[in-house]
Amino acid sequence: MLLSIFTPTHRPTYLEETYRSIQRQSYTNWEWVLVPNGNQAHIPDHIRQDPKVRIVDGGIRKKIGALKRHACNACNGSAFIELDHDDLLMPGESLRMIADEIQAGAGFVYSDTALFQPNFAAKHYSESYGWEHYSVDLYGRKLEASRCFDITAKSLSEIYYAPDHVRVWGRKAYEETGGHDQNLLVGDDHDLMIRTYLKGFKFAHTGHCNYLYRLHDSNTVKLKNDEIQQQVAINRRKYTGRLIAEEARRGDYRIVDMAELWQDGWRFERDLKNGFGNSDSVGVIICRDLLQWCERGRIAEFMNQAYNALRPGGYIEIRIPSTDGRAAWQDPAYLSQMNAGSFHTYCRKVLAEANPEIRCRFQFLQAFDEFPSNFHEQQDMKYAVIQLTALKGQRQPGLCHI
Repeated sequence: MLLSIFTPTHRPTYLEETYRSIQRQSYTNWEWVLVPNGNQAHIPDHIRQDPKVRIVDGGIRKKIGALKRHACNACNGSAFIELDHDDLLMPGESLRMIADEIQAGAGFVYSDTALFQPNFAAKHYSESYGWEHYSVDLYGRKLEASRCFDITAKSLSEIYYAPDHVRVWGRKAYEETGGHDQNLLVGDDHDLMIRTYLKGFKFAHTGHCNYLYRLHDSNTVKLKNDEIQQQVAINRRKYTGRLIAEEARRGDYRIVDMAELWQDGWRFERDLKNGFGNSDSVGVIICRDLLQWCERGRIAEFMNQAYNALRPGGYIEIRIPSTDGRAAWQDPAYLSQMNAGSFHTYCRKVLAEANPEIRCRFQFLQAFDEFPSNFHEQQDMKYAVIQLTALKGQRQPGLCHI
């Protein structure tokens, strides 16, 4: 099986080292598609002369999504392996491991990653964000590999915790997903990974560290961090609800929609206490436009009961009329008035400790305001959407404050 490695480059300072890391693979059925982008992208002659290397004219493209789409369109292999022009594949069995996963039916393959600084000094991500590490050997040098998080809606919704390099798309997955979004300046890989997951393709981890990520002053994540954060926020807002539903589908987790229980008015004892089922049995709880009808003094009890029902890492999505606009005050019969900030109490120890009734531990995925319709927007009737995940001892990406 032919594997296509693709590398756009605008400044090939480290390209010789990248090339050597490919040559040091035990799996030899590969091609390297190089896409020079701009006037400074000069490819050394000995690389150009390698029959396994193909140079594809990239012109001058400012949108990285378009550049990577152009590169993948030129690939002939059964899988597309992204290799940045300043990084390295772990020498040895990396390509063979990727090929094995693709042949076993994976649509997307990923691995652990080791960071390194000049002179190959080791560096790793902070453990306070849930990262775990282990030592890997690179010709006698010790590096620290960061262990990937499990594939969940939480990990995929944020680029920091989504699969890092190596990132590999099978041809079928890439083509059916639509490939890189040609309109994106940054965040193209994050967007494509999410769309691949939502299409139902199998994600497979090699079980090893197969990628070495070079840290230097010209890393894209440093130079364009603001733009990346803006695009990640767009992706998170756009996809998180669908990611939660897809995770539940893949795991065959039960989804409880409170609206289906609420037939003729909110009945706390029936809808709350009897509606969720057994502890740790529910993957997703959906509670939209209901909590305003629950007495404010019983919101903590609702959150405790929801937490008890959710599986470790399960989700609750809440939508409420928000006090940050007029919506929370429009109906005088509402029993509770809240906004997104009202739920920090269940996610932060410093606030939870002040309320002895709170026995749950949640982590924010995101919270945002929306207008359900044009009418709501005209009347400044904001609704808050809050998405939380249950902390029950599982390894979890991101800071946990409770």
